[in-house]
Amino acid sequence: RRVHGGSGFNMSHHCGAFVGVVLVAIVADILFSQTLPKAIKVHSVDVPVENWEGVYKFSPKHIHAPGTEDEVIAILKEAGRKGEKVKAVGAGHSWSNAAQPVDHLLCTKKMNKVLWVNTTARVAEVEAGIQLQTLADALRAFGFAFELLPSISEQTLAGAIATATHGSGRRWGNLASQVLGVRFVTAAGETIQVSAESDPDLFSAIRVSLGALGILTTVTIRIVPAYNVYVKQQMIPLDAFLSNWDSILDSNDFVKLWWLPHADVVNLFTMNRVTNDSTSLPHYMLRKAQSRLVYGLQQVGAYLTFMAEPINRFMAQIYPYLVKDQILRSDEAHVIPEPVALHSEMEFSVDIEFTPRIIKDVAQMIVEKNLHINHIIEVRFVKADDIWLSPNYNRTTCHVELLLTNPSQDLLKQYYGGFERLVQQYNGRPHWAKTFYTNAGRFADLYPRYKDFVALRDKLDPNKMFWNPFLDQIFGSSQSDPQLSRS
Repeated sequence: RRVHGGSGFNMSHHCGAFVGVVLVAIVADILFSQTLPKAIKVHSVDVPVENWEGVYKFSPKHIHAPGTEDEVIAILKEAGRKGEKVKAVGAGHSWSNAAQPVDHLLCTKKMNKVLWVNTTARVAEVEAGIQLQTLADALRAFGFAFELLPSISEQTLAGAIATATHGSGRRWGNLASQVLGVRFVTAAGETIQVSAESDPDLFSAIRVSLGALGILTTVTIRIVPAYNVYVKQQMIPLDAFLSNWDSILDSNDFVKLWWLPHADVVNLFTMNRVTNDSTSLPHYMLRKAQSRLVYGLQQVGAYLTFMAEPINRFMAQIYPYLVKDQILRSDEAHVIPEPVALHSEMEFSVDIEFTPRIIKDVAQMIVEKNLHINHIIEVRFVKADDIWLSPNYNRTTCHVELLLTNPSQDLLKQYYGGFERLVQQYNGRPHWAKTFYTNAGRFADLYPRYKDFVALRDKLDPNKMFWNPFLDQIFGSSQSDPQLSRS
């Protein structure tokens, strides 16, 4: 079997080499993989004390794990009397410092109940601290599901909404766009229930609020009857996708790419709803094994940088032997099988019409800078919405996500810094939960309702109780160029 863009790979002729590489990958995966942020137990809850990559450490004066809205109100009122700051955190699954606390860390994971499910109206109301996979499992018992899940399902619903976390498909919006209403607690300890009907502006602000407006306690979300997905993966030349990208997106429900730098091929995922029964268990376990092999190889490329390019080419050659068409439950199809090895991510979105140009620009940047990239580049697509701080506000978007395993500071500067400067010409908007260096001077130009959001924030949190360094980067006065170091 022959792979486009390569010289051909015969499994029987290279069996010994293949087995050797697999063994090395397994050892590397065991030695270097890390799957969760460090946490401590508070009232039987695992409370993260760092962000997912471990770059930002959390050292608040007080840690809380409330189980009710009344407890949240009491914490906020006490902090307000002392003039202290409060930051909500869920699962800690963020590459940015969005959840980095100053005085009080308030973990919402105990607030995880499904309050009601209306199967006729196709609506559910849940506590905002519920984790996505837990909610997906609960909905399945009713015969329902999320419209679309992101690639990782460990996040809390509140955290995923607040950062505009998304899946992939041109006809589908991000997770926040599936929200029909929320209830939240303000800095003054007051509760507000809001929907598009009751207060359209506040509703458009609160769904992607970055934790700046209050603490979400309940969420009303649109749901759909449970469905299965036919998942097809195929390795094709990058140029073949760029020549046909529009028709590929039109003819499939869900599409994403895993692009292997240095190999000039992409793993094209096309996923479509079907009524056939799922083949979940054996195929899902195969996907988990594939993930461990791929991440193990990437660990090798991280520690032996001269091997990054040949490893990517090798993966392009062997991957067709590792994939199989599958019919999976929607949550299994959209979510990457865990565990996922520790890595860093940067993601920017641009108007979907720029899809071929931005991908070609990234490819050219890698060549010009002679970068050794040890991970994939993921490309996804999201429908436009009306949420003020959503990267998808008023435009359907192409999301280009750079990933690195154990990167050096120099590689971060060259790759992430170069990419961020590159996307400026396309008015690229960052994924709020991933690495970015853009400062406040740029955001007013990128988000048309930015100033309206700031005015609403000043009204709801005049004393900046929910402030932290992340929000200072977004709403402060600095207008400097991207800073290329992290602390």
